[in-house]
Amino acid sequence: MQYGKVRILFTGDIQHATETWLATHIGDLRADILHVPHHGSRTSTHPELIQRVQPEAAIITAGSGNPYGHPHPRVLATLARHHVRVFRTDRHGAITITSDGTHYHIEPFINPRHPPRSVRIPRAR
Repeated sequence: MQYGKVRILFTGDIQHATETWLATHIGDLRADILHVPHHGSRTSTHPELIQRVQPEAAIITAGSGNPYGHPHPRVLATLARHHVRVFRTDRHGAITITSDGTHYHIEPFINPRHPPRSVRIPRAR
């Protein structure tokens, strides 16, 4: 999705094979925000995808205490290595993204270490 200059890549439940297909068949995958594939399962969000998308922030939708162990530690490590700011519904509750088409704003409902507050992520592009 693109609104003005702000881009968000929604990936649904794709896994590594589809990530590879996207990387080879779609030209520009860059996005400011990545909706992490398949709830951050171990079969998705490979480093090649992160390199192609180059997100500044990532949203992981996973239930608290889910039986699948999402998000997988490998996925979190990949995002950390690429300096991607991570927002997780299992830790932050609802996550709201707003944009004026030039900048975007991510607001988590809950932050376990601090009281709820807005988080403004500057666009580097």
